[in-house]
Amino acid sequence: MRPLLFIALACACATAPGPKRPDESHRVPVNRRVPPEVEEAVRANHASGAQRQPRPEGEVEWR
Repeated sequence: MRPLLFIALACACATAPGPKRPDESHRVPVNRRVPPEVEEAVRANHASGAQRQPRPEGEVEWR
């Protein structure tokens, strides 16, 4: 009985399927367009020379 289990296990490991290639059909496109109201606000800030407020010490900005 033991040799039969060993043979079955060896065959199962030897014939395991390889990894699948990535499938592009399930991907969602990334929206890279900036909304017009945000774009206008950025332009207005650049035109007026507005600066961002400095961050308090110790605060970490995650991206």
